[in-house]
Amino acid sequence: MVQSSLLTAAAVAIISSTSYHRVECFAPPSIAIHSAASTTKNSGLYAKKKAKSSGGGGFGGGFGSPTPTKKKSSRGKSGRSDLISALNDDDSKKKESKSFSRTYVKSEQEDMLNDLAAKSSTTIIGKAVAKSPHYNTPEMDPFWQLLPSLISTKFPTASDKDLERVAGMVEFSIGAGKVENDVVENKWRPHTELHAYMPGLGEAEPFLDPDQLDLCKQLSENYDVISSEYEALLEERFDRKGNDRFQSVTSMNYEAGWKTMVLFYNGHRIKDFPYHLCPVTTKIMESVPIAGRIAGFNRQQPQSGIPLHSDGNNMWLTCQMGIK
Repeated sequence: MVQSSLLTAAAVAIISSTSYHRVECFAPPSIAIHSAASTTKNSGLYAKKKAKSSGGGGFGGGFGSPTPTKKKSSRGKSGRSDLISALNDDDSKKKESKSFSRTYVKSEQEDMLNDLAAKSSTTIIGKAVAKSPHYNTPEMDPFWQLLPSLISTKFPTASDKDLERVAGMVEFSIGAGKVENDVVENKWRPHTELHAYMPGLGEAEPFLDPDQLDLCKQLSENYDVISSEYEALLEERFDRKGNDRFQSVTSMNYEAGWKTMVLFYNGHRIKDFPYHLCPVTTKIMESVPIAGRIAGFNRQQPQSGIPLHSDGNNMWLTCQMGIK
């Protein structure tokens, strides 16, 4: 019999360790997860960052985490690709618009961007980026240089005080930040393996009481329904192209046959996934702010287990429930 479990990552997390047939959650005690409906939007930004071998990858991955190598391609969505096309005056990407007819010339666009960059450089995020040892050099990833402007545009009313922890995360990511002493001394999460870190989240605990979290209560109360929905999904495990919905999504536990049927990726539903077969599971997952890269059903070989490990970040709550 293959062991299976349901996993969902909901903001803000610590380390992850899983056992067969039990629910586990890990987060700072100051964080409360409620069942109020919440939606998560993807900003469409992607950081080009070299993968590190530390951490569990997969579910623990996140900002700066290891990701599979992708072919360079232009995204067919509005957002990053359209922005780049607009800045490059790419006529092939321009679309007709009935609601907005003004045409900007490239010099005006550059002036606007330069003005925004100058203003955002004085913000707490701009100052954090400026601490990079590669600041204003060819070695500096353009993403980090754009980040202050992007955050200022997306959150124009956010004060420096509001963004203190985000600035700390940026400093850590570019190699200019420090890890707090309580994290260094935490035996459950080797601080040298951290690939993403946000300061100021409070005292951490490796294991929390699942009875204190609404998410865990919802999963436990709907155990039979979720198990039935999982069985229904097994009947539809291959998509219309014949591809197995169970995929290897982590660098850990390959020998145990660990694979995942992904229901949500970066907080979003998967195109053409048969959600009608798992309405209760989907509703529960969407009742919390799904963070991280993946939420879905896991499976692995019997008698294999999961070794005690750290996923290399301190920003998510990881929850797993064994179902078979």
